[in-house]
Amino acid sequence: MALTDIRIRNAKPSGKAFRLTDGDGLHLEVRPTGKRVWRFRYRLAGKPGLYALGRYPDRLPPNETPEAAGARRAAGYFTLLEARAERDRCRALVRTGTAPVQERDLNRLVAQQSSDSTFANIAREWMAGKTDWSDTYRSDVTRIIENDLIPELGKMPIRVIQAAHLLAALRKIEARGAHTVAARARFLSSEIWRHATCTLRADSDLAAALRGAIRMPASQNHPALKPPEIPAFLAALERYPGRNETRLALRLMLMLFPRPNELLGAPWSEFDLDAAEWRIPAARMKGREDHVIPLPTQAVEILRALQHITGNRVHVFPHRDKRDDCMTDAALRAALRLMGYVGKLTPHGLRATAATPLSELGYDSDLIEKQLAHTERKKEKAAYLRSTFIEARREMLQTWANLLDAWARGDTNIAAFRKRA
Repeated sequence: MALTDIRIRNAKPSGKAFRLTDGDGLHLEVRPTGKRVWRFRYRLAGKPGLYALGRYPDRLPPNETPEAAGARRAAGYFTLLEARAERDRCRALVRTGTAPVQERDLNRLVAQQSSDSTFANIAREWMAGKTDWSDTYRSDVTRIIENDLIPELGKMPIRVIQAAHLLAALRKIEARGAHTVAARARFLSSEIWRHATCTLRADSDLAAALRGAIRMPASQNHPALKPPEIPAFLAALERYPGRNETRLALRLMLMLFPRPNELLGAPWSEFDLDAAEWRIPAARMKGREDHVIPLPTQAVEILRALQHITGNRVHVFPHRDKRDDCMTDAALRAALRLMGYVGKLTPHGLRATAATPLSELGYDSDLIEKQLAHTERKKEKAAYLRSTFIEARREMLQTWANLLDAWARGDTNIAAFRKRA
């Protein structure tokens, strides 16, 4: 006999479970605890099966809204009519050769995979797998993904994201004038989609279709100083009213011409002041090779003075506010702006500022390139340059530091510093 709601509500629990049959394989199991569970019996390929559809609700609100009813069913509570509809759906599924429990497990797997396969999760998983990145490169990549891509795409399953979604995120970066960041964000997105494709969570590299979508402005070299302009810069640097650490960082940039991130991210552990050497590990170098910078006496004096200020910190140049982090390139840019060098000089431009007069002084280009830590692409020349030229570079940097002192004193005659053959 078919069930009714009155019959179900009047069924009292007993010492053991019993069934109330409805028909076509559907019955309600009433347990001693009072819990009422809908079950569906079926046969598939000659074998019996039993599938739990859900529970009968203890009570229903008098005016249940469609939204509340949907939430109740999602939680596994079915009225009599709803249980019959679910039974009919399962019977149709059995006729196709699929067991209801298989469908349920598949749906759970898909739901779990959708949760695990958001853009944010896949992007972070991809970054975590890149164990060969330098700290600086990882920091740059993380900043772009966490600040520019995840806020726009992070919560979306990667299969749901369309090219229009990604393009909108890239256009937002481009709109603030960060064209290079936008281009890198597209490249990194492509790498993330390739990772998702290789792990069967995406079908193709969506970002590849947007190659060329970012309009890059004409490239410009970093502004640098010409030799006649250096004395005025040194004078302006002495008058700089900001933090002493920032002023000394700019002085060392000009004296040693490393990349800004190499100097600002340097821990004290990399320096041997007694041996007058700065050893930068490959992990912090753009070319992924260890780099040794011989220190002229003036640089050693600056670093010893800095030890009294920042020697108790990890970094030689700690961040002004976050003292456990290092100073950023923005601090140097702000200092140059305050000194009146907007558009005339950048922190990176100090490398070219040093390289040009050294070449005019007669120093070999290979020696200067080695000090700049430029990677030689030709194998034959790279083998020749494998030597660090440490003593030759030590003499060159000492001459350069002496010349800077002369310019600071107002002596513009550099003939005495010209290298003799």
